[in-house]
Amino acid sequence: MEREIVEPDMKFYTATEYEMMTLCEEHYEREYVEEGWPDPKSKGYPNQYLDATYFMLVCEDALVGYTSFKHMGTYILVGNTYVQKNWRGQNVHSHLLNHRNKYLIDTFGLPILTVLNPRDGVSVEQLRKTVSSLGYEPCEIYTNVEGFMDEVEWLEYGWHEIWRLNA
Repeated sequence: MEREIVEPDMKFYTATEYEMMTLCEEHYEREYVEEGWPDPKSKGYPNQYLDATYFMLVCEDALVGYTSFKHMGTYILVGNTYVQKNWRGQNVHSHLLNHRNKYLIDTFGLPILTVLNPRDGVSVEQLRKTVSSLGYEPCEIYTNVEGFMDEVEWLEYGWHEIWRLNA
């Protein structure tokens, strides 16, 4: 069933991981729920990401999709985006990410980083295309992040591509 994105019907909420997990287990059928909520560490995120905040898109009290972010002190780390299957192919993914990024820039005014970590059949090329279309730029050397990230953190992410969106 195809749905058209109608701005007034869409609402954005933030939630803790526990609130998000509870909401999904109580109200939505998802492949994650039967197997247990995915631990961000299992998806390649650092331990500090374990208490991330979820940014949810809801339409008429139904969860459409979500993404996540973690305030790291001097920058924001983003990741973990999911769109319900019946909403895919309708530009919801970009809509959700654009609103999340605007919220983060308006709220915190810090650089936003994403770590490209291909999962669930998505290629690194597709991830590059997506983040590039959102205005992110690759951080290929430490000097691209040294004003807000220490070298130890840089090395923790070093085996993945890091991309930056300036506030």
